[in-house]
Amino acid sequence: LKNLKHLRASNINLKEVPEWIEELTSLEVLSITYNKLISLPSSITQLSKLRELRVSSNNLLMLPDSIGRLNS
Repeated sequence: LKNLKHLRASNINLKEVPEWIEELTSLEVLSITYNKLISLPSSITQLSKLRELRVSSNNLLMLPDSIGRLNS
């Protein structure tokens, strides 16, 4: 899974993003739309190659303070 570049986990009633997400070091696109997320783990900011983060249609109340460290 270390070479995974695109991950779509949408509309699966996901309640939290697992901390091991940071191990997906090649991930460029993460789509976790239409779930039941209320927050994102700070480990998501370790994804240095991430260029698209799709999180619409969740119940996000807050983002990690370090979210600004993601590349645009």
